[in-house]
Amino acid sequence: MKRIRRTFTAEFRAEVALAALKGDKTLPQIASMYGLTTTQVSKFRKLAVERLPRLFCEDPMPITTRPLGLELVDRVHAKLTAREREVLEVITKGFSHREAGELLGISPRTIEVHKSRIMAKLHVSSVAELIRFVLRGDRPRREL
Repeated sequence: MKRIRRTFTAEFRAEVALAALKGDKTLPQIASMYGLTTTQVSKFRKLAVERLPRLFCEDPMPITTRPLGLELVDRVHAKLTAREREVLEVITKGFSHREAGELLGISPRTIEVHKSRIMAKLHVSSVAELIRFVLRGDRPRREL
């Protein structure tokens, strides 16, 4: 018999995590109260503690967390293909073309081609400027 996987809303997970963080009830009590396991409650609490510092971040620009841990601005994603986004993440992590190619399963030359297309689409002329663009979400203004 196949078990149906439950999905929880963000509000529900936040409520459970807050109850666990308050500390007035034990994890088993909270788990039984919400119909969860103690492992789920502790995961929700751990996730809340990990993400809490981002609430007080002074950067008002919305960011998303990518699987490799690199934070990219949404408007960067709109301009690039899925493969270009993968290459961008690996390049901004500091990998060489050879290492990036091995990681993504493509040749170093293909990495170079993708990198040049990314830089053209984002109107940047150096890797440093590309990294700055990704981290801040903007390009420095050039004086003519």
